[in-house]
Amino acid sequence: MSGTGGVSGARGGPQLRMRPELVLTPHGAGASGHWIVEDPVTLKYFRLRDEECFILRGLDRYPNLRALKQAFDQRFYPLRLGLRSLNGFLFQLHELGLVVGDSRGQGNVLAGRDSRHRRERIWGLWSNPLSIRLPGIPARRFVDRLYPAVRWTFSPGMLAVWLALVLAAAALVTLQFASFQSRLPSFEQFFNPPALLGFAVALIATKALHELGHAFVSRHLGGSCREIGVLLLALMPTLYCDTSDAWRIPERWKRILISLAGVLVELVVAAIATFIWWFSEPGQLNSLALRVMFLCSVNALLFNANPLIRSDGYFVLADLVDIPNLWQESRATWRRGLTRLLTGKPAPDAGGGSRSLGLSLALGLYAAAATVYRWLLLGGIIWFIFRVLEPTGLGLVAWLLATPLLVGAVLPPLRRLALTIASPPGRAAILNRRLVILPMLIAGLLAAVFLIPLPHRVAAPFWIELRDARTLYAPVAGTLRAAVSEGARVKQDQPVVTLHDPEIELKLAELAAEVDRRQRHLTNLQRIEATDPDVVALIPAEQQSLADARARWELHRQDQQRLVIRAPIGGTVFSPPPTQRPREDASRLASWQGTPLDRNNPGAFIEVGEAVCTIGDSTKIQATLLIGQADVADLRPGQSVELRVDRAPVRRFRGTITRIAKATADDIPPAMLRRLGLDTSSPGSLGPPVDIYYQAIIALDAPTIPLPPESTGHAKIQVAPQPLGTTLFRYLKRTFVIR
Repeated sequence: MSGTGGVSGARGGPQLRMRPELVLTPHGAGASGHWIVEDPVTLKYFRLRDEECFILRGLDRYPNLRALKQAFDQRFYPLRLGLRSLNGFLFQLHELGLVVGDSRGQGNVLAGRDSRHRRERIWGLWSNPLSIRLPGIPARRFVDRLYPAVRWTFSPGMLAVWLALVLAAAALVTLQFASFQSRLPSFEQFFNPPALLGFAVALIATKALHELGHAFVSRHLGGSCREIGVLLLALMPTLYCDTSDAWRIPERWKRILISLAGVLVELVVAAIATFIWWFSEPGQLNSLALRVMFLCSVNALLFNANPLIRSDGYFVLADLVDIPNLWQESRATWRRGLTRLLTGKPAPDAGGGSRSLGLSLALGLYAAAATVYRWLLLGGIIWFIFRVLEPTGLGLVAWLLATPLLVGAVLPPLRRLALTIASPPGRAAILNRRLVILPMLIAGLLAAVFLIPLPHRVAAPFWIELRDARTLYAPVAGTLRAAVSEGARVKQDQPVVTLHDPEIELKLAELAAEVDRRQRHLTNLQRIEATDPDVVALIPAEQQSLADARARWELHRQDQQRLVIRAPIGGTVFSPPPTQRPREDASRLASWQGTPLDRNNPGAFIEVGEAVCTIGDSTKIQATLLIGQADVADLRPGQSVELRVDRAPVRRFRGTITRIAKATADDIPPAMLRRLGLDTSSPGSLGPPVDIYYQAIIALDAPTIPLPPESTGHAKIQVAPQPLGTTLFRYLKRTFVIR
């Protein structure tokens, strides 16, 4: 495949030859035929068309460029190769490191190229600080040794099992979607700082399984895993496997399966985690299964399977359209189209001139969509960082994490723009009149978009309240003996909750015995009063003692009666807001969990003053919105509101603002305070002060389903139109705040 000679210039001069250690593998035939060139030193792969590979291999077969050109013209007639084009292509091969020269000064040239590549790698780290790949170790022997132990997972029977498992999990989520959503925790509960450690562990484990899936599937289909190493994904160490050897496999479907292996593994893991989460009781395992299910499903569908980012989905699409360097080709097509638009002159097309107009348009649209998606993804990541850290007072940490992401996204494009302007073609383009007029028109259009008022809505959380409702509190402490079920209809003065206090019962029995004893004693004294004059002086004291005993008995009898909590009005029974109450003393009776009306709470201990239920008319409800200080100026009574309750997220309810007032901590339910990070029950609680919030009372239209009081959700208020620029500025000002 190589010789000892080399090709010189058309009339002698520097000689070039193909590197002898390169491995060339033919793929396809006819018009789609191409060659895969493997560089065993740099572990890089290149794809060359038949005519390009002919030139590379011809460097060792022909004495000079003119002879190589003549052979090319004969071999690929009617194509014609000019010496200038041939020199340009050889320069590209030299830049890629596929050919070497024998002329003097090649050491300096290679050193300069290596230095340039190092700078590009450094810029690459800046452009993608979320994913830093560290050098790895050879992994072929490791994978070959473990492959027999996992080969059974690729049998047809097991593949059917994996498919059935994924379909069953998807069917479970689809058929039980309402119940599934009701069991999901809120954003604040799911992404609270203590849970981030569990997320990190789940991410490391699932990412390792993902990469091992690529490695073993590649080994099963005839490829190999060249390298295993550590990838810092969002600064967390995860595993990566280099399966680029799959490019040597001729069958396209095998390469696609290798690219999809990680996604398929994550879907199987997500399916297993779904069943564990659904059938397990709340606890550490249940919480971990939910996080694994979330990571695997979101990571597989939004990231790995997405062709708009350079991940598994990208390589699948590249194989399907048969363009290995799809990202580079699409960006080059986009730049050529943009250059033609701005300057009116066609840009040079290195190798893409034979593409159809439809393919060129598709490549340009792909590049635009990928760029927009990358910026949206970056914005989502930054939003997530601030959403998790900023409410806990770690706004400065959020800025420290977000700044490298912004710098990495903005700096490389600015650098490329500066290099383009500094080049002679770039300086010449600046003098083009169209290059000045078009940006001005685009800037004017953007300014108009940012200044034209657009429909605007304000989002706010809310909770449901009953109008004219009565909340019942425990007047005395006791164990829960009986309670009506939530949703039951009761009449006025009907027993709702029955408590039991053995101390009251015992004391009442003791006092009854004392009253009986003193009554008998008084009766005996009155009986012998006529025969024993000395007894007369004892009767008043005994009568007073009997009256005192009866008074004490009456007080305890009233306490006993208060153990039966009765409905002050007729209506429907609702539970108070659920709470989680830890046991402080193992010697005491267990306190209730959830709500007192839950079935598992009989026998639990109810403290004095604890809310046991609420009674009201389920048709007389209202919603109370919690509005931030930045948005309250946009609200007016009479504005329409659309509401979604967390317990019924697929249903929408409508209402109208009737009143706006300032909110205090006493006005807001504890569940809402905890949800917003505004819990002021402890001196060290974090979050902004409650007095910067306002509450808006919403009169609801007649709902089609009953809404339990204290239910929470999110609402959107239709306010006056607002320019997009004002909306964006207020959002950024409200979101990115350092506390």
